[in-house]
Amino acid sequence: MTPWEPIPLGPNTFALSEELLREVKRLHIPWFAEYAFEREEGEYLPFSGPVNEVITTLLVSLIRDGRVTVGPLPEEVTPNQAAAMLGTSRTSLKRMLESGKLEYFKVGTHSRLLTDDVMRLAYRRDQAHRF
Repeated sequence: MTPWEPIPLGPNTFALSEELLREVKRLHIPWFAEYAFEREEGEYLPFSGPVNEVITTLLVSLIRDGRVTVGPLPEEVTPNQAAAMLGTSRTSLKRMLESGKLEYFKVGTHSRLLTDDVMRLAYRRDQAHRF
């Protein structure tokens, strides 16, 4: 393994070597960067806006702590998981549920939220704070 390769920590979880992390930080990646796939020498296929945003988000996460986890999300999440996804407290999440800002359902006596609903709210909140 070279110092530039990600270090596997578990299924779909990698840490960067210190050398690669220093290089990523040195690049000062802009938030609205555009990325492309190089198909052949000098021929590039640009990624769409959402793909560019995902790549930038991954790189920013790498800059912050050198770790990124990639994998499928479950269809539904617990209130604790939803609060973590939104970067808020469970109390704040409870207020969102009570106000109807976010829908939930019960599985027996346990509350659950659809991951898509949580992600949509996270996106809307991110967009509102971005501009």
